[in-house]
Order: sequence, then structure tokens, then C-alpha cells
Amino acid sequence: MYPPTTGNPYYKSPQVLVPSGMTLEEFNAQTRVPEIYMGSIVPFTIATLFVMARFYSRLILTHNWAQDDVWIFVSWCGAITLTVLNCIFTKYGTGRHMTVQKEEDNMPSLLISYGVRIVYHIVLATTKTAVLTLYLRVFRDPKSKYIIWGTLAFVTLYTIPFIFVSIFQCRPIRGAWELTTKAACINFNLVMYLSAAVNVLVDITLVAIAIPNILPLKLPRTQKAALIGVASLSILVTISSIVRVIRVFNLSSSKDFSWDTSDITTWSAIEINVGIFCAAAPAIRPLIRAVTGAFGSRNSTDSRRPSNRRYPYGNIGTSGRTQAIELSGGETSDATHTKTRFWSKVGAGANVSDGDSTKGVLNYKAADTGNGILRTVVVRVDVDSDEERTRRGDEDQNRNYV
Repeated sequence: MYPPTTGNPYYKSPQVLVPSGMTLEEFNAQTRVPEIYMGSIVPFTIATLFVMARFYSRLILTHNWAQDDVWIFVSWCGAITLTVLNCIFTKYGTGRHMTVQKEEDNMPSLLISYGVRIVYHIVLATTKTAVLTLYLRVFRDPKSKYIIWGTLAFVTLYTIPFIFVSIFQCRPIRGAWELTTKAACINFNLVMYLSAAVNVLVDITLVAIAIPNILPLKLPRTQKAALIGVASLSILVTISSIVRVIRVFNLSSSKDFSWDTSDITTWSAIEINVGIFCAAAPAIRPLIRAVTGAFGSRNSTDSRRPSNRRYPYGNIGTSGRTQAIELSGGETSDATHTKTRFWSKVGAGANVSDGDSTKGVLNYKAADTGNGILRTVVVRVDVDSDEERTRRGDEDQNRNYV
């Protein structure tokens, strides 16, 4: 994108020096257009896959569409706009040297650049808002909520001025893209430096909010490590933002704007789409479970069945922290069957004897008359502990995170 400095850069015609050992024809033939396409389309495609996976998980699998999903959708629409504008950008000389830049292409290039800057700030804000609204839904302690609301207010308060400055960067406004209009324009490089600084600060804050809330959770180590990894994805956005601001700094002294600006165009797209990817990734876990479960469902089902340990009047099997006991009655001699079945769930560690269950079965067997009536009695005994309730609460919070 072309950053307008004091006055429009196209009011001047910088003298581009052809490197020694290279002819003007060879110099003019160089192009960074494929790099712009690659840097814009590939990150957008990856981000789109994760966004679609998130929407499928939230709408189809969990039926749990929330406010953060709306913000992700808005960010994704902005990413579509940015990708299209970047590709159109190349039609008007971006990615080629100034020596081949046509004068009639200057205004369209500047107009596209003007639009890209506005979309860029909007998408950064909506993506961070998506993450923060997710945090509001997941982290429920008052201290975390205060920090999240404060960060959300900060994002709003700095985004509005950046958008305002992007729109009114020149006076009159059309001076940002019309070369024939005499205009006074701000040094937009300073705006981009400040924008990068506050966005990096917010990205670090997002990680700082999530990690302390995840560490105390009573979850398996692998599951906790996965959550920390997902929460730390914002670091990728920070890296992209830092690289981009370095490119902006290098561009401030460039004499070949249309060539050197391709780096900023590419890294702006990468930063935007990496942010969307990081915001969408946590919510695709239900889809991953569904896909992996489809391949291992048979083994998983078999592993959950009661064991084959036989008891005089039924089966007993264990699963996790509970024991399932099946007690069955006998059969009459005729074609009809009378069956009595008991299911009891007892907390792990409970003592269950054959005598405890046999007594109930025999009492019902004595009442059987062979009339073909099937009688089923379901008995559930739940033994809960403070540790178990804490673990389930942490698992519920983990599920809310996705």
C-alpha cells in the first residue's frame, strides 16, 4: 500500500537507479506480483478453512452460535475485501518498478491503498474483539472479566481514531488519491508505527489473560498443553505485525514505491489472516473429535462396554470413575420371557458384593408368573466428591472455550 507522506508521493517522480550489471529491460521485467498473490491468497485460504470449520462446529455440531462467532464472520468478510483489493492492486503497477509505472495507474493505486488502510484497521479490531468476547464467555471470575472489559474498551478507543485518521488523512479527502488536487496530508507512516505498537500490546495482553486462567485447571497435561498452545497463537500475529512495521520503516526512505510497497501489501494480508486463523482455531475441536471419532468409533464403543467378568446374576464393568452393574433375572420355560434388570452406578472405590444385588433379583424372580411381562427397574446411585466436581467444572470451562 502507498503511505501518503506530506503531500502525495506521486507528486514527485523519484529517480530509480538501475543496479549495475543489469540492463533497463531486465530491470523493468522484474515483478513481485506472484509474491503478492501468494502472500494474499494462501493465508486467506488457510484462514477460510479454519473459519468454515469453526462455523460448522458451532452451527451444526454444538448448536452454540455466540457473539464471538459474529465478530469472526465480520473479520472474515473484511479479509475477503482485503484479498480482492490486494489482487486488483497488482493491475495498477504494485509489484513492478516505478520505471514501468503508467501515469494513469497512479490514481487507482492510491484509491485502492486508501481503502485497504481502512479495512485493515477494521479487521484488526473485529478479530481482537472476537477473541475478547470468547474470553468473556469462558473466563467467569470477576478479576478476569474486569481485565477483558478494559482491554475491549481499549481496542475500541484506539480503533476509532485510527479509522478516522485513515479516512481524513488528507484535506480535502480526495487528495489521498487524486493527483490533480492540491492537498495537505499527514505523515501516515507515524500512524502505522503507532498502530503496530498498540496492536502488539493487545496481542500480548490476550496471551497474558488466557494463560493464568488455563494453568489452574484440573485437566490432563496434554489437554492443558493444547489449550495453552491455542491461547498462545496470538504471538504469531505479534510477529507478523512486527515484520510489517519493519517493512513500513524501510519504505519511508524508498525511491521505488510500487516495488517496495509489495512487502507491506503481503505482510498486511498475512497479519490479518493469521489473526483470523488464531481466533477461529480454538472452536474447531468438536469437528476434530467428530472426524477422529468416525475412524475410531468401533474401538471406542468396544472399550466402553462392560467387561466379561461374570457374576451369578449379572455382569459388572468399570469405566473411568464409575462402575456399572447389570443384574438379570431368569427365563420361564415357555416361549415368553420374563426378565428383571438392574443398573446401578456406584462411585469408584465402593464395595459391591454379590449378596447386595442377588437379594433384589431373587425377590423379583419370585414374583414372576410367566405372563410374558418384561419388568425393568433402573437404580442409579451417584457418589460425588469435591475433587470430582472441581474436575467436571474445569472440563465444562474447557468445553466453553471451544
